[in-house]
Amino acid sequence: MRAIGDLLKGKKIPGTELSEMRRVAAGAASVFLKHKVLPKQVSFKNGTLFLSVPSVLKAELMLRAEDLKRVLKDAGLSVEKVK
Repeated sequence: MRAIGDLLKGKKIPGTELSEMRRVAAGAASVFLKHKVLPKQVSFKNGTLFLSVPSVLKAELMLRAEDLKRVLKDAGLSVEKVK
């Protein structure tokens, strides 16, 4: 009998790339906001980054959206908008 690890070895696991993108974006947003942003609060759709944070934090983030986009670009993520 083969182990699950052997079956999955060499196969692309769906969702790992998205999970890594969310983790990187959450870390960058946490640094900018000085408030913990969890990866589950981050989502991507068609080049737009959506953050599920309180409105006070979102207002601050919108003011610094260009800086966040620059940091994410340096990390390898292409983001057109931040919402």
